Amino acid sequence: MDVTKDNFASSLERIRAAICRSSFLAVDCEFSGLSTGGSSSKFDTPEERYAHLRRTASGFLVIQFGLAAFTLEKEKNRYIQETFNFYLFPRHQSQGSFICQPSSMEFLLENGFDFNKLIKDGIPYLPPAQVESLRDRLESQLRDSEAAPSPAQKGTTGTSGTPGTTLQPTPVPENQADFVERAISEINKFVEGSEEYLDFHKLSPFQRKLLYDHVPNRISTPLELETVHLSGSQRTLRVGRPVSDEQRRERARRRVEQRVDEAAGFAQVIQEISKSGKPVVGHNMLLDLLHIIEQFVCPLPETYSDFKSVVHCVFPTLVDTKVMGSTQPFRDLLPATSLGEMTTCLGTHPFTMPNIVAAEGSSGREYDLKDDKHHEAGYDAFLTAACFGAMVSYLGLLLKPPQPMLEPSAEIVRPFANKVFAQGMADMPYLNITGEELTPSRDHVFYLTFPSHWKTNDIMHIFSPFSRVHVAWVDDTSAFVSLARKDQTTQVLQNVKASGLFTLCTYKEWQTRQRTTSTKPKPSVESSSILESPASRLSAFTSPAPSPALRTPPSGGAPRQCTAPDTGPETGASPANGEKQGTAAAKAARSTASDTPTGHSRSAAKKRKRESSGSSEGSVEHKKDSTSKANAELFAVPDW
Repeated sequence: MDVTKDNFASSLERIRAAICRSSFLAVDCEFSGLSTGGSSSKFDTPEERYAHLRRTASGFLVIQFGLAAFTLEKEKNRYIQETFNFYLFPRHQSQGSFICQPSSMEFLLENGFDFNKLIKDGIPYLPPAQVESLRDRLESQLRDSEAAPSPAQKGTTGTSGTPGTTLQPTPVPENQADFVERAISEINKFVEGSEEYLDFHKLSPFQRKLLYDHVPNRISTPLELETVHLSGSQRTLRVGRPVSDEQRRERARRRVEQRVDEAAGFAQVIQEISKSGKPVVGHNMLLDLLHIIEQFVCPLPETYSDFKSVVHCVFPTLVDTKVMGSTQPFRDLLPATSLGEMTTCLGTHPFTMPNIVAAEGSSGREYDLKDDKHHEAGYDAFLTAACFGAMVSYLGLLLKPPQPMLEPSAEIVRPFANKVFAQGMADMPYLNITGEELTPSRDHVFYLTFPSHWKTNDIMHIFSPFSRVHVAWVDDTSAFVSLARKDQTTQVLQNVKASGLFTLCTYKEWQTRQRTTSTKPKPSVESSSILESPASRLSAFTSPAPSPALRTPPSGGAPRQCTAPDTGPETGASPANGEKQGTAAAKAARSTASDTPTGHSRSAAKKRKRESSGSSEGSVEHKKDSTSKANAELFAVPDW
């Protein structure tokens, strides 16, 4: 179901209940943009890649959020699903500009995104720190008002029929006379009725002042007039019956809580997900995590290690279906790991899609696997949940005895927990949120600089006496070159000499130069204040511990290692083409693209030049050698 600002408050309890009873949750985001430019490399370190993506997440916004709550019913061999598609729009004055990328807007529009609904009905939100600041300000105002005399004590025009009112009412202009008369007539009807209060919406400040001044003089029955905030910044003049001072204070306290909840908006959903401690599943979810933390939790910390700590505090258990699909036993059975193609493959032998039914009492149409709503966040979250359910069921069939309806928190799923797909990184198939990162050897990688008119064939010519190579362009005058045969590294260093046309150094030498020439940025005051220690200021996200089965090694011994396909370290875990990176058009690869590696942003002219050379970037063929040491042990998987 679509959730907007009009039905968010009334749907919140249902959303909380769905989160609470779920077996696992799946999430997906759609963004106002995907790339802020800048250079990244297939041979980035995790810290370098995080720094690059952090800039992107700080620039663009999540404008649609999908949440699929799946509950396993073992006895009926099915999952109960409740899926929510949230439209999000920043409405608070402190949130500054709305930044978008034209290609992303065009892409979303082509896929049926409703921008009118986004702007008109998008749910507001504020992260916890700003919510608490707003609460402090409103509570301070409330304490000041409670210390002031009550309307009956001070004899103001705020209360109708108050003795001692001596202020002269504001003269009514001719063009407002009809408005005042109609308002007085409606208030007289309200006095004769039994309603608790009467609201006047969409009044100008001057019209509100006219009623404050003239109602006490025109109506003898004691009444109370006050301006209240309803949704967003809308102000409403409320006419009510007299109440005691204690009742007035209680109403004021409730209004403070109401305004705070309205300001927090969608961020409350993220807090509920975090507090539940349920496994959170995504597909190629690194960029989703960055945006969720930045937009709904706290500013992204400056260091990658602090980012990992914050993510683990907010979401104790994460599972990335793209990591699962790139890992044994699925890697040899799935020809592609884009979300659309994975969904299709998991519906065919040897896999079986789980039986999925909508929850009782669902309002609005729930998603179905036969739908075609790709790139709608709710639908993509639903597909991600369905794929995870199918993969868990397949893992259950490998157990003895087989358990086709396996709990998502089962021990056999544990090795996939808290690893997120490393998009576009040549030899790091995942980032480890809760442990040490992989440290692949890059002794066979060289950094080459050359004239801007060079093409891929020119680079390959330098290395022609040796094994085939993989070329990863950095920009128009530099590239990384990796050898298919690592044992030829010494030969390259001995025989390839720099000339006036090009320079060559090892990856380690290049990295050393980068560290010595770069200047460490000053810590962000905002980030450091929130992250004095990584999770010290995340009290709103105090999550319960994840399931022990997803934290401790299985009792059957240490997990075995499985090897990557022998396509060379730079292609062994190649991502879906452009998935969740680069341009919006590249994001379409979730459902349609093949799993060939992609390069980095460059000019169209340069791209045509390279293509004209007869070689495409990042896809240079490698000779297959089943005994090659290039087989990297990438993933820990259960010992079935």
